[in-house]
Amino acid sequence: MRRPRARTRSRRRGRLLIPLAEIADARDRIADVALRTPLIRLQAPEAPAEVWLKLECLQPIGSFKIRGAANAIALADPGLLARGVWTATAGNMAQGVAWMARQGSATPGVYQTAKSLGP
Repeated sequence: MRRPRARTRSRRRGRLLIPLAEIADARDRIADVALRTPLIRLQAPEAPAEVWLKLECLQPIGSFKIRGAANAIALADPGLLARGVWTATAGNMAQGVAWMARQGSATPGVYQTAKSLGP
């Protein structure tokens, strides 16, 4: 049996790292959508290191996925957005895409397999 090969590159145009300028641009694009959520220290003295929690549950959809959805929709061609947006997901990304579409004028659609719905 063959072992899976380790991934050596990200899917972003073959680059290993995303340039800091692109991260800053994305931050600016989503500033009016995603909340700056707080970090809190988990009080767990038995933990081998300090543990900090980023409270992304405070986002409008309860998940960090709104960040990716907001950035993708902000980068999308307005002509294509007018035709609606679709995502194939079984979770929080669907909420992010639907939230962002509702904020704009796009009609959202979600493809979900029957298997992902559970028993």
